[in-house]
Amino acid sequence: MVNVTVDIHIENDPQRTAWTLMNTNTDTDAPAGGPANDRFTLLEGGPYSETTALTYSTCVAPDYCLVLEMNDPSSQEIGDEPTDGTLLATANIYVDGVRVHIGIFFGLSTMTLIGNCSPIQ
Repeated sequence: MVNVTVDIHIENDPQRTAWTLMNTNTDTDAPAGGPANDRFTLLEGGPYSETTALTYSTCVAPDYCLVLEMNDPSSQEIGDEPTDGTLLATANIYVDGVRVHIGIFFGLSTMTLIGNCSPIQ
């Protein structure tokens, strides 16, 4: 198993920031204590009530393929996201202590593949 750590820094408008870290490896169940309604969800957070910095950790199999989704729950539909350039959050992901992803979230929904993932067709 490898350790995955997510550092989230909520900068502005914390109620507009939510995120989910999912494992797309269908042979792996969610860790004990994970959300029962979605066996692929490893970690999630938001929306938040105040600006803050938080750290979350979990373990995954060495052949992991993770998807980090960051979104603005106040957006009602595609195209409704804010476009004012406000920095809402940053996300750093570490695998066994090595940073493998730096994400900057401005309010537009984003999905990022991390790890041993097949190319998207």
